[in-house]
Amino acid sequence: MTERHLNLKVTCGKDYEEVRFTIKASTPLIKLFQKYCDRNNLNIRSVNFIYNGIKINDEDTPLALGMENDDEINCIVL
Repeated sequence: MTERHLNLKVTCGKDYEEVRFTIKASTPLIKLFQKYCDRNNLNIRSVNFIYNGIKINDEDTPLALGMENDDEINCIVL
């Protein structure tokens, strides 16, 4: 059985465009966060990532959080 992939979008205020990622449902979200921060020249420790009003931990996966295709993650710069 092949692993399910999800298309997720990350938004960060009005200064950053919406960025879309495809990620395996079992991949820790820290990988997505690092790519987003690298692309936007952000320090990963100076931002929080929020899904459905809850801060996402580095080890959380889309599967564990019950994410669906096209769900949105908000990036908050501290």
